[in-house]
Amino acid sequence: MTALGFATPIPENEALRVSTLHGYEILDTPTEEQFDRIARIAVASLKVPMAFITFIEGDRVWFKSAVGIEIEVCDREGSFCGQTINHSGPMIVKDATRDPRFMNNPFVVPEGGIRAYAGAPLRASVGVNLGTLCIFDTVPRDFGPEEQQLLSDLAAMVVDELELRQASRRAVTDREERLADIATHLPGIVFQYMIDADRVPRFTYVSPAVSDLLGVEAGQILADPRAWLARVHPDDLAGIEATTAASYQALESWHWEGRCRKPSEQYGWFRGASVPRRLPDGAVVWNGFMLDITQEKRVELGLRQAQKMEAVGQLTGGIAHDFNNLLAIIQGNAEMLTHRVGEDDLLEAITRSARRGAEMTERLLAFSRRQQLDPRSIDPGDIITSMNALLSRTLGETIDVSIERSAALWPAVADPGQLENAILNLALNARDAMPGGGRLAIRCRNIHCDDNPACQDGKRSDFVVIEVSDDGEGMSTDIAARAFDPFYTTKEVGQGSGLGLSMVYGFAEQSGGFVLLDSTPGRGTTVRLHLPRSAEPSSPMDTARKDFAPAGGGETVLVIEDDADVRATLALMLDALDYRVREASTVAHAREVLADNGDIDLVLSDVVLPGGENGDQLADELRQTRPGLPVVLMSGYTREAVNRDADGRRLLNKPFSESALADALREALVG
Repeated sequence: MTALGFATPIPENEALRVSTLHGYEILDTPTEEQFDRIARIAVASLKVPMAFITFIEGDRVWFKSAVGIEIEVCDREGSFCGQTINHSGPMIVKDATRDPRFMNNPFVVPEGGIRAYAGAPLRASVGVNLGTLCIFDTVPRDFGPEEQQLLSDLAAMVVDELELRQASRRAVTDREERLADIATHLPGIVFQYMIDADRVPRFTYVSPAVSDLLGVEAGQILADPRAWLARVHPDDLAGIEATTAASYQALESWHWEGRCRKPSEQYGWFRGASVPRRLPDGAVVWNGFMLDITQEKRVELGLRQAQKMEAVGQLTGGIAHDFNNLLAIIQGNAEMLTHRVGEDDLLEAITRSARRGAEMTERLLAFSRRQQLDPRSIDPGDIITSMNALLSRTLGETIDVSIERSAALWPAVADPGQLENAILNLALNARDAMPGGGRLAIRCRNIHCDDNPACQDGKRSDFVVIEVSDDGEGMSTDIAARAFDPFYTTKEVGQGSGLGLSMVYGFAEQSGGFVLLDSTPGRGTTVRLHLPRSAEPSSPMDTARKDFAPAGGGETVLVIEDDADVRATLALMLDALDYRVREASTVAHAREVLADNGDIDLVLSDVVLPGGENGDQLADELRQTRPGLPVVLMSGYTREAVNRDADGRRLLNKPFSESALADALREALVG
């Protein structure tokens, strides 16, 4: 017993009941028409002066709806509703003044005036009672089965409303969670940006991916909408602000592409898009995304570079053969004139110009990946170390050269001669970037590209990196983007061909590697040449050349060349080298000469010849019919010559010097 009467029992499932009640989020909410309407129906249908919708928590009864009297809360102890929630169906009190449980209830004592009560529990779908739908009368009365059923039906309507709301909230929550999950796992940044009615900009949502992609937390951007702009490249800031302003004014789609700093502090490329909509209060909202397109840009750049290489290669391939034939005539005749008249400045100038022309053609072929390479397993560290003296002499005393190689450096696959040319070109570029002197550092190290974001798709996983760094003037972003283009140079007219870096680029690509460039104005430039790791041990460096006699010994050479001027020049050069000469202009003609002359000791043939047959085919034929007859091929450049199988046949690249010709012939004859 209590002061009010019998103690109000606590349900056995009280903890579950209260937690379920909290899940409906109904406690302490304002009055609502949906619930008041149900209470009014109870009053009108059951002809009572008062009806209530109550929920019971802790030691209180809280009234969500009250019709007939103003009340918000009462004590649970001794209350009608506190007893009702222990019932599975309606609880009826015919005369509260005669019921010992309620005769002392403040609503019942004479000043309270309550005599009759009927309450139906609000039973949730999980089987617990949350509260009651109850009615009171000021006179004693009974409530029949139909009235009790009506009360139970109205109580069920209250619970239906609660559960519809809960399901709606769950749907919204589920949708928000799904959207948040999608936004979190999308390969980009999802955002909602707003310019409110007072034209104050702010972000209302930024997905967590912004931290991984831009190195700034979502909370920072929500607190300060300009926080992410600090990651945008200075050259791209104006563009993003202009694009946003235009989208706001015209309510047109927002599209932007530019560079942003990543967590590594390196700039990457990003693309953003969103569609604006105007809210009733005048605010404008953008729902959009930003994607990291750095790799896409890299592929796009590679495609453009490949197209440039193809165009340059087609141009070079079309002219190289004829151009090198002309250079061969010029260089050969200049050398023979030198033998006759002695050293002469004019002849030296002619010879030097012919050699420069040949070097330019070779570099164009290198850029377009059409040069002939002799790749082998090499030790890059040994090659670079051996160049130390050459680099010191070439660069001068104002350049401090340091060479560093990591321990256990892997062997690499490359043409050692072309690697030396590439290093020398990079060193000369570095020297030109340091007119007042400076430091040139060359480092060799191993990298696993599986763990290195700098590596490009489609490349093998292990590389030896040769890094050439200077502390010179550096390059702007725009200049660095064009640094590998052929004929592009920032030097004065006549001071550079613009082919040095393009040759390095082509050599790296043709070797199965790639080259990267980092440069900052005022801080210097670093070029990283990536060469594929070799699975074979490195071959020892060639330190000595075979000592062949510079001239012939009266042997007969069959010269096969369709260009009459080149053929005549070769005949003169061979005659000066003490060889006898037979001539032919086609493969068919050569067969006739060979049939009529059994004393041919060596065949010197151009690769490209008229008549449908070339020098390669003749060499294959002679290998079968005259297996002991040596063949030396010449090429001004052909795709066929460059792509021939490595079968041991010798090739002279036009234009060639008299000494190179003498060495090639004597080596072929000696075997």
